[in-house]
Amino acid sequence: MAVASAMATMTAVLTAAMAKIKGNWRVLQLSAWLGWQLESNWTDPLLFLGYIFVKPVASSLILLVMYLVVTRGDTTAPAFAGMYVGNAFFAFVGQVMFGVSWVIAEDREHFATLKYVYISRIRLFWYLLGRAGAKFVITSISTAVLLLFGRYALGVPLHLTGFRPLYFGVVFGLGIVGCVGASLFMAGIMLVAARNGGGYAEGLAGLFYLASGALFPIDILPRWLQGASLALPFTYWIEGLKRALLGTATGARLSALGDTGLLWRLALGTAAAIIVGAGAFRLAEHVARRRGLLDMQTQS
Repeated sequence: MAVASAMATMTAVLTAAMAKIKGNWRVLQLSAWLGWQLESNWTDPLLFLGYIFVKPVASSLILLVMYLVVTRGDTTAPAFAGMYVGNAFFAFVGQVMFGVSWVIAEDREHFATLKYVYISRIRLFWYLLGRAGAKFVITSISTAVLLLFGRYALGVPLHLTGFRPLYFGVVFGLGIVGCVGASLFMAGIMLVAARNGGGYAEGLAGLFYLASGALFPIDILPRWLQGASLALPFTYWIEGLKRALLGTATGARLSALGDTGLLWRLALGTAAAIIVGAGAFRLAEHVARRRGLLDMQTQS
């Protein structure tokens, strides 16, 4: 009898867990679909894909003109390759971190639907994660277009012979998880801030863009800013991606780190981003619920 009772309890627990996982997966799917529709403004998918293809090409041409004007160099130089790859992948930081935090302001004040999401059976966390998934897919397409355009149109040395797929996969995965942690932190801020709180995310994204080595080696930064850069997981993420795609390290300070040391620092930074981000989001969600901020309307 005791064995039968234990088996029945275990079966019930497993069934409940599977039902919860299935429910969360369904929320991810639907919120990702909603995010895609909102990003595309409910337009035809083929038309929106055309926009996704054209936009990164236009931005890469702007980057090319800036580089040629400032350095008067050619696009096959290592400096341009590092800048091009770093700029292409940093789009994930801006889109995921800023985009997910802006979902809070958009749903709360523009569509006035956040309160309905909150009181429904779904959890706000999984809803935001699904919306982040849509932005991830769109940014992935744009980044792939940028890399292909750089390789075949601008001569950026992106060759399969130097590509390290395993290292790239580990680095890329850790970096995306870190982006999710940062997005949760910013989403928590938006829960308790007014609509103009979106400027915080934009400001942080701009600071990270400057300090992470996406455009140039961190060696040229002031000494105090180099220390801040080495504390950011995105610095090691961008550096790892450059090594995986270009085969070389950039800058003296990061060159001193081997591939393994770089991965360890990236992993620790990612873990810290997730812990801090999730903790800040839960705290902000509690504060917003207690103060009745989930349906507030503020001036832009």
